[in-house]
Amino acid sequence: MRNKLLFLLICLLLMATGCKGEPALGSRGVIYAFVGNTDQTHWQQLAWGLEAFGQEEGLDIRVIELDIEGQERASLKQIKGAIKKSTGAIIIRPFDSDRLEGLLKSAHKKAIPLIYLEDRPSGQEPPGTLIYTDREKAAKEAGKAMVDLLEGSGEIAIIGTNNAGDLEDPRETGFIDGIKGHQNVKLVNIYDCRGDSHIAKQTAIDILSAYPSLGGLYATCPQAAIGAAEALAELGINSRVKVLSFGYNDELLTYINNNRVCGAVTENSYQAGYLAGQAALSLMKGESIGKDIEAGFNFISGESDK
Repeated sequence: MRNKLLFLLICLLLMATGCKGEPALGSRGVIYAFVGNTDQTHWQQLAWGLEAFGQEEGLDIRVIELDIEGQERASLKQIKGAIKKSTGAIIIRPFDSDRLEGLLKSAHKKAIPLIYLEDRPSGQEPPGTLIYTDREKAAKEAGKAMVDLLEGSGEIAIIGTNNAGDLEDPRETGFIDGIKGHQNVKLVNIYDCRGDSHIAKQTAIDILSAYPSLGGLYATCPQAAIGAAEALAELGINSRVKVLSFGYNDELLTYINNNRVCGAVTENSYQAGYLAGQAALSLMKGESIGKDIEAGFNFISGESDK
């Protein structure tokens, strides 16, 4: 009888601690990941990385698209709802909002781990782990690639999207750093197309009118690269002027595969999502991880597998 009671007590103890080992982390709460519009390639791939990690680890990671421009109030309500629940961690791309800052501080007070995507809150508080791509380093590789495409000699123009006044855009400064040291490679000017392919097309036409011997166009976003490629097609000089992009989308991929754009340096979006999930799991376990985690970048061209 005594042995039976001892056996029963052992079984009850195992049930309380998890008979199959460590208790399921899902019992500690859902991981909420607030991302941008997944119609955009970057956010879609980031979501896939999150979901893949969640499936591998048996975690309940709920990816929620935020519409900051159209539905900011509804977005804030979704974030507030996640903080009120049994939340294991929150993954989020911060945006400028005093209310968001207050919500994130509430989450921090509740000891909910915070993982930031791409950037920290504007006030740098509350603390959290940042998953990011070093855009300046990635753009530097684009600069080096352009030098190779021009075989070390030629004029280059940048079609950017920098509307931040005097603030430097790492997609531009990195590229400029990448072409430094090559005496026969000259940057003629930097132009702004506001991220609009139609404006970029006309801008590229104007640039080529002013610099008919231009050898390369570097675009800091996919829309600018598409506009530049359209301009070259209209002028009939697509094969002579080399176009590179920072970032890509599905439309730009067709331009790359058709050799109308030479390539694109890209954020490693899938890896960023996977690493964000990994960071959330580590923090939920109480492990210490780095303050900043770099996701890296890729370079794609017509010869890439993508």
